[in-house]
Amino acid sequence: MESEITNPYWRKNLAIMWLVQTVTVLSFTFTFPFFPLFFKELGIDDPGRAAFITGISGWALGIGLGIFSPIWGAVADRYGKKINVIRATALAALVLGLSGFAESPNQLIVTRFFAGAFGGAGAAILALVVATTPRYRAAFATGIIQSAMFAGSTIGPVIGGLLFDHYGMRWAFFANGIGLAIPALMVILFVHEDFQKPRNKIKKTELFFKPYFDFASTLTSSRMAPLLFMYFISHAAMLVIFPALPVIIESVYVGSNLASASGIAFMTMGVTQALSAILAGLVSTRYGLKKTIIVLSGISSLLYIPPIFADEFIHMILFLAAIGLFQGGVMGTLNGLFAMSATPGEEGRTFGAQQVVMAASLSAGPLIGGAVAFAISLRAVFAVNVIFYIMVVLSAAFLMRNTYTAQKNS
Repeated sequence: MESEITNPYWRKNLAIMWLVQTVTVLSFTFTFPFFPLFFKELGIDDPGRAAFITGISGWALGIGLGIFSPIWGAVADRYGKKINVIRATALAALVLGLSGFAESPNQLIVTRFFAGAFGGAGAAILALVVATTPRYRAAFATGIIQSAMFAGSTIGPVIGGLLFDHYGMRWAFFANGIGLAIPALMVILFVHEDFQKPRNKIKKTELFFKPYFDFASTLTSSRMAPLLFMYFISHAAMLVIFPALPVIIESVYVGSNLASASGIAFMTMGVTQALSAILAGLVSTRYGLKKTIIVLSGISSLLYIPPIFADEFIHMILFLAAIGLFQGGVMGTLNGLFAMSATPGEEGRTFGAQQVVMAASLSAGPLIGGAVAFAISLRAVFAVNVIFYIMVVLSAAFLMRNTYTAQKNS
């Protein structure tokens, strides 16, 4: 992690990377919220089954991401964070663009696996930002990047919904690929990194196997384990509702252009999540990280109860907006802790570990949501999140003390 003197470009980098993250997430969410509707186009007529298959596709994405994330983290530390961001966005553009040619649910699931295996732009972007930002500004910088993630997820579903309604899902995938190529060009042209390759030489075989041993060490660390666990639960909670929400919106929405209505629902959560990610940084500075996470998670848990009973579109939108206003702050605070725990020069390793946990939640969240929607009911996914956020509250209350102390003393 560089000082303000050694890297006078950090503010410019942060501004550019905010745009890069926004466009990346925006492009990705052109299609992600509408998979249940696309699977219906591919021949799966039952809404519950469509939600379940959507969960399977999310699981495939997470498996690919989890297997390869430690390797890409090691590549970033060995060859540079900037080149890793370019790799992640360019390969994701290629794979997601090709997804538009899928002719069956199985083909689409396969492309989701490769999107995860070759992607991982989120962790790559965070590692680059943290590596080029003064340490005392790291938590602030990750909060800004987290707000970009939510900002992108705000706009993306709206654009994707319009593309879906007017041109079909395949053109949304093609736009997906084009949109992800733009961040790669932005990083090539405008981002500055004074990267110095590590002096110690390692064999190519070590570059493949060592990242997994490093991840195991990080996973069992008394400082990182509680943080990774809370991140897993929090991220899974955000994704549990994805397989079922478009179908739930269909049940309360009266009118045509269903995909656009679903896009509005996701946009509403994105707006309040982005605001929450920024405000959480200010609140946690005054009241402490532990109290902030406990309060935000506790309120999020309570707010997931009303949507179980909402029977009008406007009520559902208002409840989702309220949830996002507290849910986004949890993720922003957790990312700040990851930034402060990263060893200088090993940011790729830290965020690679975070990416593996995110991949696990990316698999588990939609899979749990799809299974619950299929086996119990669509609205039961909201009850799952009530439980998940209670788990975050308990984890922060009883496990976070050691993590926070380690951060203060580092």
